[in-house]
Amino acid sequence: MALKGQGAEYLGEVLLRLPFRFVSDTDECILWPTARQRDGYGFMRVQGKRLLAHRVIWQKANGRAVPAGMLVMHTCDNRICVNPNHLEIGSHKDNVLDCVRKGRRNQARGTRCPHAKLNEEQINTLRECYRQSQPCHETLARMFGVTRSAISQVLRGKTWNHVPGEPVVLGRAMRKGTDHPEAKLTNAQVLEIRHRRTEGEQGKELARIYAVSTSTICAVTRRHTWKHI
Repeated sequence: MALKGQGAEYLGEVLLRLPFRFVSDTDECILWPTARQRDGYGFMRVQGKRLLAHRVIWQKANGRAVPAGMLVMHTCDNRICVNPNHLEIGSHKDNVLDCVRKGRRNQARGTRCPHAKLNEEQINTLRECYRQSQPCHETLARMFGVTRSAISQVLRGKTWNHVPGEPVVLGRAMRKGTDHPEAKLTNAQVLEIRHRRTEGEQGKELARIYAVSTSTICAVTRRHTWKHI
C-alpha cells in the first residue's frame, strides 16, 4: 500500500525506531515489538489504515511493493517474526502447499473442534435413528440442536467421517413414501394435507386428523418429505 505525505513520514519514523535493520544479519526470529492482531501477526496503523508489519518490513527490505495478489510468507512459521531473512513472496497456493508440507493444515476434527455442536456418541445415535425410521432432516435438526444442512452433511458422510461406522446412503436407494416400512401416510393423504393447508386449515388440527405430529404435517407441506409426489 502506497503512503503519501505525513503517513509516509510517520511510517519512516516508526521503522527507524525498530531495534533491527531492514537487512538483518541474524538467522534468529526478530519479534515485532508493538501491536499484534488476534491471529498473531504484528501490525501498525498509518493514516488510519492497519498495515501488517511483516509485509511492510519485506517491502522496505526489498525496496518494492508486494506484487498484486501475492503474499509475504514466513519461512520460520512464526507469525510475529519480521526478520527480512525469514520473509519470502508466494502465492496463496504456495502458502497452502507450505502448510500441508509442514503439517500445519490438519484441522481439528470432531469434539476437538471448538465450534463442534455434536459429539461422536450423538453421531452414532443420529445415524441409527435415521436408519430405523428415516425422520425428516428438520426433525433431526431440532432433536440434536443443529441445522438441517448439518444433518445432511453427517448422513452423507461429508462431516464426522472419522467416526467408525458406515454413513447413511441418501438418494435413489432410499425407500420413499408408502414403500417405506414406517410410513404413516399414503400418497392420497399427503395430497389431501397439502390441499387442506393451502385452504387455510391449521397444521395442529391436520396432525390430529391424520394421527401424525405437527412436524410431520409441516415437513409434508413444505415438501421436505414426500417430495416424489
